[in-house]
Amino acid sequence: MAELDRLRVIVRDCLDKNLITSASFLADKLACLSSRDPEDVLLLARCYYSSRQFKRALRLLRAGNLVHSDPRFRLLAAKCLEQVKDWEECLALLEDANSSHGATIGGKTWSGVAVAPVPGAGFHTPTDAIAPAKLDLSTPAFGGTVEDSPRVGIKPAAAFNLIRGRAYEALGNRPKAIQWLSAALQADPFCSEAFDELIDNHMLTTEQEVDLVESLSVPSGFEWLRLLYSSRCKKYGREDTVERQLRLLEGPSPLSHQPTRLGTRRTFSHPTSTPTPAPAAAAAAAASNPAAPTPPGAAATPTAAAAGAAAATAATHGTKDAGRGVGLGWASRDGAGGGARGGVRMVEQGLLGCSGDVATSRAELMLHVGRYEDSYRITKHILDGDPHDIRCIPTHLAAAVHMGRRNELFRAAHQLVDDHPNSALAWFAVACYYYCIRQHDQARRFFCKATTINPAFAPAWMGFGHTYAAQEETDQAMVAYRTAVRLFTGFHVPLVCIGMEYERSNNLSLSLHFLDEARRLCPSDPLVHNELGVVAYRSLDFTAAARHFEVALRLVAGYGAAAGEGGGGEREAGRAGSDAAAGRQAAVAESLGAWESTVVNLGHSYRKMRRYGDALLVYEQALSLRPNTASTFAAIAFTHHLQGNLILAIEFYHKALGLCPGDSLSSEMLGQALKDECALMAAAADDHVGPDAVLPPLFT
Repeated sequence: MAELDRLRVIVRDCLDKNLITSASFLADKLACLSSRDPEDVLLLARCYYSSRQFKRALRLLRAGNLVHSDPRFRLLAAKCLEQVKDWEECLALLEDANSSHGATIGGKTWSGVAVAPVPGAGFHTPTDAIAPAKLDLSTPAFGGTVEDSPRVGIKPAAAFNLIRGRAYEALGNRPKAIQWLSAALQADPFCSEAFDELIDNHMLTTEQEVDLVESLSVPSGFEWLRLLYSSRCKKYGREDTVERQLRLLEGPSPLSHQPTRLGTRRTFSHPTSTPTPAPAAAAAAAASNPAAPTPPGAAATPTAAAAGAAAATAATHGTKDAGRGVGLGWASRDGAGGGARGGVRMVEQGLLGCSGDVATSRAELMLHVGRYEDSYRITKHILDGDPHDIRCIPTHLAAAVHMGRRNELFRAAHQLVDDHPNSALAWFAVACYYYCIRQHDQARRFFCKATTINPAFAPAWMGFGHTYAAQEETDQAMVAYRTAVRLFTGFHVPLVCIGMEYERSNNLSLSLHFLDEARRLCPSDPLVHNELGVVAYRSLDFTAAARHFEVALRLVAGYGAAAGEGGGGEREAGRAGSDAAAGRQAAVAESLGAWESTVVNLGHSYRKMRRYGDALLVYEQALSLRPNTASTFAAIAFTHHLQGNLILAIEFYHKALGLCPGDSLSSEMLGQALKDECALMAAAADDHVGPDAVLPPLFT
């Protein structure tokens, strides 16, 4: 027996040293010498599993009917079936007797038809949904009961529920996948794989994600885990909360930033200032091209960004008159972790500031609020230290796309293809590069390849649709977006894109339908309200349009303080002479500049309502966000023209033409303004000297 014990020690030591072949060789002899002792058979099966001989390990476990004798055998057998993708057999092995029960999120049970969550409702999971059927959780092999066992590792209940959730997801049963993945996380909050599946695959809405994180029974002393989970959730309307959580996690870390105070609401999908389509990716980002202000009528549409994947990667698309994009995003709830400061020493001291996950969450937040330079700087710092940080790469790609860093995209794509040729992320990076240089056919090819490798990769589906939309191929674009809607039930951005496409084809009723559905999923996204405003504007309901644009701007962090006060923050920073304040103000300007088109839209709506004073004030705010914009000067000129202020109208028409000499509308309206002014001068002269008077010559 001493020899067998020594041999077991050697086998385990080989596994620890990753000498898998030696471990398998010795474990096979150990099993024979011990007359197939179940513990030695399990050790041999683990050696086979480590050497990726999954079917061989499964056959070994099934021999002698060992699979049903011990939960450890069943778990390893289920892992083998998961690796060979035999999902039906995997579920049969786990005896899914409890599948009729499930987690409830926001008052909803995930057992079938989707039901709108109840705002503010909690997240609850029935006890019988946590434990695998017919398993005795009190057995020593299983680690004791969920409530009473000491913390020695991940609870097996979480591992079983995780496999069930993955199996249902692979079989296309999203409600049950959500049920079991949520149950896995609630069975053991340390089962981060379940959290990754739920967040990265956009299975839950913002509110549901927050409710899930808040419902977790995190052990005392590990509140940092809840903060980290919360910072990874979708960030719509929770920017301040995420900022506070990250500051707790970071402490005085070199990656700790002191950005300007964010507003209480903001979105992950932003329009950008570039007038040309730019991709970003998932972790997925946004590009916005406000349309020319069309003084006689139509409102500009800010185009949002496509950001997605692990953190914030996205791909955007443009149209003839306005680019569009989509956010691929993440979030958490106000106050989540607000009470953690007193009880968590690690968080108080900021000992997690060096963690790549915390730094990536910071980069995601910067991308979410439109601070692309900051986001890129953080991700570059992370990748310089760890070039293979897969979770950080999508955010890095998104920031690079928004900044138009083609060389960086080219380098990153080559590096990823060399290191991970079978990864969807690698080919997604290639697609982002081609999208950035506007080779949409090539970009489409690689987006498609990424979706083939990983059909659950949201940024690739969004980028695939954007390549069609950029070339105004509406039908094909909507096929991709509809696929994203079907696959990612908690993700509202594909619905926004479908609404945009219907809007472009002038089908305003269907556009309104999809935008309303997007608003139901995410009421705190400014992009949704902007698009609703555009639809209302085109439907000639200018009052409703103005209301939607006002709501959108209220949801944009910092707009009231920076733009609404006409740049007063800059003057205050100058008076204070503070470089830090000036830096924060510059960051606000960068973030708000993406929403300049929404401000212009609001001005157009006011002008149509004949609220000319309000319209001029809003146009001035737009100029403070993005100076020297010819279309905004043209809109101001047209408003003065309507008011009869011809001298001012002529002045601003000249400014618009000075910035954009080819603007035919400004040129035509300038000619009309000059004619009107000449007519007024002539009428005034007639009234002054009489009809028979001789006027002095124009030239002497």
